[in-house]
Amino acid sequence: MTMNFFQTAAPLHPMPFAAKKSTSQPAIQGVAIATALVCTLMMESIPARASTSPQPVGKKLSQAQIEKLAPLGKVDIDGRSYQIIGAVKSADGRSASQLLGPDGVVAQSFNEILISEQPTAEVRQQLAAIIGKAQSVRYYDDGNVSILRFADIQQAAAALPQIRAALPKAAVGLPIIVNIRRPQ
Repeated sequence: MTMNFFQTAAPLHPMPFAAKKSTSQPAIQGVAIATALVCTLMMESIPARASTSPQPVGKKLSQAQIEKLAPLGKVDIDGRSYQIIGAVKSADGRSASQLLGPDGVVAQSFNEILISEQPTAEVRQQLAAIIGKAQSVRYYDDGNVSILRFADIQQAAAALPQIRAALPKAAVGLPIIVNIRRPQ
């Protein structure tokens, strides 16, 4: 499976930490594993039911296909401009935004911001106003990982620079899924 989770100007430097979803699970090491945890949470619902104009994630659209789309707006994430082309509901009922990248490839986001390398107590304290705008928040205290879910991609993209400014030492990203390889 190939995915582009963070599109950041500066590379992320992994720092070892223990992340566990509950006290009954063993510790997991590294920022890459924290990202994998988030991906697992997102990937469990990839078979999606469309609510508006669904496109297969990872598909490169032709110019003719792009011209037929009725974009719902644009959003800039880490210097890349995406057209919003629709919304889908995952098998477990979560909303996701379908995007068209500048390269013409269909991408998807669950409108979640991943924050790692920052104690969750500090996230709660520093981001109180932003957390109030989020649709839901999950904290993984043992791993210093927080996930903020927003109602749509515009809200998530607007919150991203605010969160980075408030938590300059944290690894903060808005995962964008650009390719999913399904078993044949």
